[in-house]
Amino acid sequence: MTTFLGQPFDEIFFAKKIEKMLEHGSMNDETLDFLAHYATWALHSKEGQLVHKNDIIFKMPTLVQFDQLIPFEDVEEQGVLKKYIPDAKARDGFHYPDEGLTDKEAFDAASYCVKCHPQGKDSCSKGMRDTEGKNKINPLGNVLSGCPLKQKISEMMVMYEQGYTLGALSIVMIDNPLLAMTGYRICNDCMKGCIFQKQDPVNVPGVESTVLRNILHLPKGFEIYSLLTRWNPLKSANFIESPIQKKSVLVVGLGPAGIALSYYLLRAGFHVVAIDGTKIERLSERWVGSCSKPLDFDPVVDVSDVFDDLESRVIQGFGGVMEYGITVRWDKNLLTLMRLVLERHQHFRLYDGVRFGGTIGFQEARDLGVDHVAFCVGAGEPKKPLIHNVFSKGIRFASDFLMSLQLTGAYKKESYVNMDIELPLIVLGAGLTAIDTATEALAYYPRLVERFYQTYQKLVEKIGETRIQACWNEEERERGMRYIE
Repeated sequence: MTTFLGQPFDEIFFAKKIEKMLEHGSMNDETLDFLAHYATWALHSKEGQLVHKNDIIFKMPTLVQFDQLIPFEDVEEQGVLKKYIPDAKARDGFHYPDEGLTDKEAFDAASYCVKCHPQGKDSCSKGMRDTEGKNKINPLGNVLSGCPLKQKISEMMVMYEQGYTLGALSIVMIDNPLLAMTGYRICNDCMKGCIFQKQDPVNVPGVESTVLRNILHLPKGFEIYSLLTRWNPLKSANFIESPIQKKSVLVVGLGPAGIALSYYLLRAGFHVVAIDGTKIERLSERWVGSCSKPLDFDPVVDVSDVFDDLESRVIQGFGGVMEYGITVRWDKNLLTLMRLVLERHQHFRLYDGVRFGGTIGFQEARDLGVDHVAFCVGAGEPKKPLIHNVFSKGIRFASDFLMSLQLTGAYKKESYVNMDIELPLIVLGAGLTAIDTATEALAYYPRLVERFYQTYQKLVEKIGETRIQACWNEEERERGMRYIE
């Protein structure tokens, strides 16, 4: 193939060369036969797939096996049968491990999309229905209702495939202005409802997030996104905010529901005061202004100026379960963007460390001029499942584990927060919280051992092993020696 191309294989160059040969009529039978054999080898042989594992041109949709959605192999280690996923990405610390689709992969997904909206068959958006008009159910029992927001997904794909990235973003934001909180690794109802039910569905969330990412990384890209959250010329109604009213709403809780409700109330012309029980770190006045000068802020020219490495990022406390309950499978820097959208609004105020029913109640809220109270709480409230010995030593709730790990900063290398876990660890459940708990525990345990060992070595240099180990009880000695070894 290198001889044919005159250079090392590059799939873009390869495709353009063949396209040019077809246009000029220089594709003879011998060349066509050579290319057909090469494509067959690249598509269907293990060696060919290995050589072209990073090339999309030699990848075909695979059949969906509902009884084995994730391909795995059985591997026996030390007498234990494990499920091994070939080519699985190794987790290293708490950096953001997955930047999503590349531009090439996103464009491939957009090209793969059938664009069903002209026929009204865009089931990714509207849901897949049977002859009676009811939503179909797939073999896993999932109701194929499509996107909950009924985004114009197919229309977005058309614009993106034609190179109109800003147009694609504007179309998505007609129905989903809070796109930064959805998309890749967050929701996939659209994929479940995709017209391709027997083969790989279109990666709609991946394309959405790629569209957003490409706009955000333009100079003043965030300001473009922020403008569209307040004024979208493609909306047929309510394309700008309603005139301000004299009514005010107290929003209790700033998780996903509180953020979304605050945004839509502001668009409807309400004054919004939001409170949250956790401590929320302040944003720099450079980006959001001050109470006396709320509109005196700098534009975000480069979005990296407000983004941080998740490994060292200061936990902001803003976002509720999205801050402490979701792992690094999602870029939490996007929460900062939502804060900027809200806190730059002159009719929005945020107060942290305030608990409704404690710090403030209905009467106090009314005395302060609040007309309505909206409760957006519940994810973090105490829960006690009906299980015997649920409070036994070594048992903890997955949500508590994630909250402690994230909000205390225990996962950071330089942290001195002590949060013990032991392996092997059993996670009961198979939902997102369970999966997040399993992955975070596997990433945190090596850090816990490493931090213990480093601290132990420092203490040994100062006071010696004998004095240190004399303070340990039997359980601590067993664990400590295991960490040291």
